[in-house]
Amino acid sequence: MNLGQPDWIVLAVAGSLALLAGAGLGWAICYARLHGRLAAVREENAVLRERQAGLEEKGDHMRLEMEALAGRIFQETTSAFRQQSQADIQGVLAPLQRQLGDFRQRLDQVHTAETDQVGQLKNKLDTIERLNAQLSSEAHNLTLALKQDPQAQGAWGEMTFENLLQSAGFQPNLDYEAQPVFDVEGQRLRPDFVLRVPSEREGEPPRHLIVDSKVSLTDYERLCRMDGDGRDDALRAHCESIRRHVDELWDKGYHDIPGLNSLGRVFMFVPVESALAVALRAMPELQQHAAKRNVVLLSPSLALSVLTVVAGLWRAERQRQNVGEIMAQVGRMLDKLSDFVADLDKVGERLAQAEESLAGARARLATGKGNVLNRARRIVKLGAPSNKTLPAPAEGDGEEDE
Repeated sequence: MNLGQPDWIVLAVAGSLALLAGAGLGWAICYARLHGRLAAVREENAVLRERQAGLEEKGDHMRLEMEALAGRIFQETTSAFRQQSQADIQGVLAPLQRQLGDFRQRLDQVHTAETDQVGQLKNKLDTIERLNAQLSSEAHNLTLALKQDPQAQGAWGEMTFENLLQSAGFQPNLDYEAQPVFDVEGQRLRPDFVLRVPSEREGEPPRHLIVDSKVSLTDYERLCRMDGDGRDDALRAHCESIRRHVDELWDKGYHDIPGLNSLGRVFMFVPVESALAVALRAMPELQQHAAKRNVVLLSPSLALSVLTVVAGLWRAERQRQNVGEIMAQVGRMLDKLSDFVADLDKVGERLAQAEESLAGARARLATGKGNVLNRARRIVKLGAPSNKTLPAPAEGDGEEDE
């Protein structure tokens, strides 16, 4: 069908109007929906604001409660910590206080002991002071006696030499005799000491060393405290005194006493080392003069050397004399050693027999065929009561009897 132009325009306008009406209607619907949604959102927002206000109020309340709770917890914790700290400190301080008390007690004891020791030391010092005063007095008296009494000088020299003898290991009346008396042609000779010396060969009589102490301190003491010309005179007098003592020994004839093997020599002991040294240095021919008189001059150091050699000779002699006894003791010791080895062999045989008997007993008990343990296990299997479990058979043990 063919339409004219005006009709088409009308239709177009009508369609446009319809479209506009539909769009307006849609917009109105959408606007109504949006307005309703906005109202709902506003209501929801209001509700949320009310809830927020309630939550803020509750939050303030909870914050106050938390602060109160925190304060209470802090106070309780502080109190508990204080109590615990006091307990811990008391636990630490109590042992320390006890230790301090023990230390103070110990310090008091030490102080008391030190006070006692100081008192004892003072008493000992007082005693030592008295002894020193006494020794000084005795030494002064001894000095005066040695200066004025020749007999005291001789006794002091003899005591000095006897001390050397004992320090070298000599025994009185065994290795030496002091002041022995010999009657020679109606004359009584009494040297200060006679020392026994072992002989060089077995069967020979022992030899003897005759020692006589000569103390010449008067001139020597004057020599020590004088100067100038007086010193030379004192030195000359001191040398002449020693020379005179040598001549006296020669005249007494100690070197020819019958029954003594003295080898024709007499030892003259001068107890002051420096006294003899000064005399020999001032008069070197004094040594040769003494040798011609069969006299050997001895100072304390030289005497100790001679005595040490003689003591060594005696030790060698005693060892030689005891060789037979030593060999007999060695023989008896070897016999005892042989018996000991034989006894050990017997012990070994007995131990071997004991091991064999132990092995046999073990076989009868646990390892051999038909042993006791297997029979006991069989009895248990048959129903016999047992409070303890029997040990299981080890590998290689005998089989149980069927």
